[in-house]
Amino acid sequence: MKRSFAPAAAFLLFLAFCLAGCAGTGGGHSHLQEGYFVQLSVAREDVRVDGALLSEEEFSALEGELFALVRSLEEAFSLEIEGSDLSRLRDAAAGETVAVCEDTEALFSLSEELADMTDEKFTPALLPLTELWGFAPADAGSYNDARPEPSAQALAAAREASSLSLFSAVGGGIVKADGRAALDLGGIAKGYICDAVVSFLRERYAGHALDGIVKISSSNSAYLGNARREGEAQGYTVGIENPRRLSTGVADGLFLVDVADAAVTTSADNYRFYVWEDKIYPHIIDEETGKPADRGIIGVTVVVPETAHPYAGALADALSTAAFCMPLTGALSFLEEMAQAYGLGAVIVARDFRYYAVGEVHVLGRKDYASYCNRYLGTQYDVGEIEEVFTEGDADAASDEVLPCAQELAYIARVKEVLYGA
Repeated sequence: MKRSFAPAAAFLLFLAFCLAGCAGTGGGHSHLQEGYFVQLSVAREDVRVDGALLSEEEFSALEGELFALVRSLEEAFSLEIEGSDLSRLRDAAAGETVAVCEDTEALFSLSEELADMTDEKFTPALLPLTELWGFAPADAGSYNDARPEPSAQALAAAREASSLSLFSAVGGGIVKADGRAALDLGGIAKGYICDAVVSFLRERYAGHALDGIVKISSSNSAYLGNARREGEAQGYTVGIENPRRLSTGVADGLFLVDVADAAVTTSADNYRFYVWEDKIYPHIIDEETGKPADRGIIGVTVVVPETAHPYAGALADALSTAAFCMPLTGALSFLEEMAQAYGLGAVIVARDFRYYAVGEVHVLGRKDYASYCNRYLGTQYDVGEIEEVFTEGDADAASDEVLPCAQELAYIARVKEVLYGA
């Protein structure tokens, strides 16, 4: 008997995760304590050393150590935790040097490097703008509330305080030139934390073959070694979450296959957003305009080989954010340059429901993935009954004017109905 390929649409669960901006990490063990917001997910059945599963006792001890590592980094980077490096820097006066830990210092330096690489399409200095638009931690619970745009005067004032040039590293500390300025490492910290977990695992099992999956919150993952299928080592398959699941009922619209020893990050507009006058306002702020990004892109996934950069996860995190804030043709060109430099791959999904693959990445639509499963996993999906969500676009014909298609308009209408009863 052939099976349908359409996953069940768990809309209520989806809304609890996505519209509130705190997504679950899927299968495996997740840790989340009161006052902490970064989730670690790692499952015993996914971790193998020299091809063998760890004992329950060893895995439990390892998981506890990893959780402690993640928590210590969040305690430095989080704006929500009183006394953290970033909260103290936020509250500091102009000219006051704030002592920070080595990881914060390293992440700030890396952020400066990547901001320069992306012409500040990625920048950690946009917290005043994030606050203005209602996406800061203090706004939790109201991210999705419909609201008009801020005034031009308020926008101009927030932009003045949102420049990375206002910050300087000074001998184990950071100083800012404007008391209103504040750093928000949310666009890179989860990737950096993922790198730290991978580094810990590599050191712990040095000299051994290591396979495993590490997930940090919903958007950042590392795939170590290979998956195991009936004893054979093969690359991992990674589903790219469908940012239009609410209206299509499909969890994963695209799939990456043969992923191995790589960091994967997705930036999309379905976490922390609101709709005003039939327009989506995502939490990702475009430094060039000072407004929520509106370039016709609804999702960017970046895959960086572990060997390409000492901080593969942080690089993937920053580049996905940067590309999200670029015009479509500029994003394609930029990611192509990054593919040449780092051997990375990327997938851009636009609001006309077209997707574009760049660099070293093997992307399958839903039909091709079903055929792939039938061929390699022995499934019996009825490929003819499967509907695609996104279709592949021609990069040479891409335009910066990306108009919403009928499916996009249906999604916006569905969001308004669910959020606002419209």
